[in-house]
Amino acid sequence: MNTINKINKNPKKWLEKSFQSDIKNYDTINKGFYESNLFLEKTQNGLLNIMKEYVKNTDANILDAGCGTGGFLIAAASDHYEKIYGIDVHRKSILRAVARFKIYNKEVNIIQGNAIKMPFKNDFFDFIVCVGMIEHIIGRDKRQKIMNEFFRILKPGGFIFLITHPNKYFPYDMHYGLPFINWLPKKLKFYIAKKFAPDRVSNIFVTSNVSEMELISYIKRYIESYDSVWWKLLEYNLRFESKSPKSDPFLGNIGRFINDYKLVNLVVLISKILCKFSLSLSICLVIKKKI
Repeated sequence: MNTINKINKNPKKWLEKSFQSDIKNYDTINKGFYESNLFLEKTQNGLLNIMKEYVKNTDANILDAGCGTGGFLIAAASDHYEKIYGIDVHRKSILRAVARFKIYNKEVNIIQGNAIKMPFKNDFFDFIVCVGMIEHIIGRDKRQKIMNEFFRILKPGGFIFLITHPNKYFPYDMHYGLPFINWLPKKLKFYIAKKFAPDRVSNIFVTSNVSEMELISYIKRYIESYDSVWWKLLEYNLRFESKSPKSDPFLGNIGRFINDYKLVNLVVLISKILCKFSLSLSICLVIKKKI
């Protein structure tokens, strides 16, 4: 029986087995990695709420670029957004997304493809979401091409919700689960990762974190304005998603500590300050295209 037939027959069972097979390669992430991915659509309301501040019509054309396994697509479709599209380069992620759609009985347009050249018309989308993809594009030239493509398919006056993590200048990198490794030269980073996070050392070759300044340099000729909204996403996650499974146990434990000791308001205030100085944990920008 081929993969599509297996998904059609029992999508939930296929999806669970698919993620369980990954755990063997991520022993230290283990249960958190499995649960945070398997139930990804249940942790997307923070992203969705921010998008709704900028997109009022449920018939808007929305793209999730680098959609992965489709968690945000399911969340948006479940909130009555009708014209939703996803694109991702990895076949395994596309298949997992298809399984999610079957489980929730949702219709979403999803394709396997490269964000450098996407099969969409000029000025087509009202809103583009791109979460956790740019830091895995190695090379400034490739990043520039992807940004050019985003603004080609985005309508004038439309918005891009761009998230990349961690911020190059933040002293913790969840790709390795280690502090300060973000600031090290590549050879030293490889040595430290190999010694203290051997199961994640391969991230060296597929990850290159960026700063807010670098991101803006790619798109400044296109934009009318932009908002740094990491603090909004953080606040929502702390207030409503603190008990949700996290792929990074360290960050999950910090979130629970903040809630247990009623420190949410203080942390949100600090996060606003960090955003003003482009030093937040993640870079979260909502960018408006010139009209």
